[in-house]
Amino acid sequence: MLRFFAFVFGLLLSFINVIGLTTGVRSSELMNETATYFVDDLSLSEDEFYAQLAALDANDRSTYLVALTKLISQAVLHYWQPEGIDRYNIRLPWSENYLLRAWSYLDPKFFAMYEFQDHRRALARGIGLCSQHAIIETGILQEKGIPARLIELHGHVVLTAEVEDGHWWILDPDYGLVIPMSLDAAEEHATEVAQLYGEAGFSDYDVDKVEEWFATRDNIVYDGGAQTYMPAIWLAEQVSYVAKWMLPPLLILPWLFVGSLSRFVWQLRRLRFVYRRSLRTFSSQRLT
Repeated sequence: MLRFFAFVFGLLLSFINVIGLTTGVRSSELMNETATYFVDDLSLSEDEFYAQLAALDANDRSTYLVALTKLISQAVLHYWQPEGIDRYNIRLPWSENYLLRAWSYLDPKFFAMYEFQDHRRALARGIGLCSQHAIIETGILQEKGIPARLIELHGHVVLTAEVEDGHWWILDPDYGLVIPMSLDAAEEHATEVAQLYGEAGFSDYDVDKVEEWFATRDNIVYDGGAQTYMPAIWLAEQVSYVAKWMLPPLLILPWLFVGSLSRFVWQLRRLRFVYRRSLRTFSSQRLT
């Protein structure tokens, strides 16, 4: 009986996975959201983003970094409110990953409003805070073979990328802005960095925040990208996306195997019975 219930549960999980293949994680209502930090924050769909990304030349690295940073700011909505937790799939749907969804009830601090560690999944959902924007750009750059590192400021997350040998720029995909200087230089010239945000059209409030972020000297650099930013969450995500496909057959196969084995044993017994009966019939015929 236990194997039968495991079989049914495995079929259910398989069905949930199939639904996940046919339904995207990006909400169709995302473009209509107005309660955002930036005005007209989201202007590109996932397909439009990848189409424009494919047109960029990564060999012209400085131009590529500027264009990519701007593209990500246009394709990912800066939004992370409890009101949209299910509407925008901030809490992952069962069909996306039933393991991470179940874990959201066990550890809501990290999994209820879930930040993707994989940049492709994050871009597919199209929503997040500064750290999600930075994870996306870091992942894309690492795929292109461009050295990139996440930077955790005091109140903001950006990244740094190597624009040429030994020269690094700071990229802020949440604001869509590139700061053509290293982190050390930005910390040394926080006021100049803040002025770049002001010249880009951001508010005085933002400019003051930026200067405060970069004026702090003990900012944290994560050399390995998302793998080192939140390693436990990153590992849980990687494992869960493999396990969600492995678990259903592990639940289904025992019932099928035991059923097949029982039928096989029954057939062996039947053959043995037929064989013995044939022998008795043959022996009787010889005696007569």
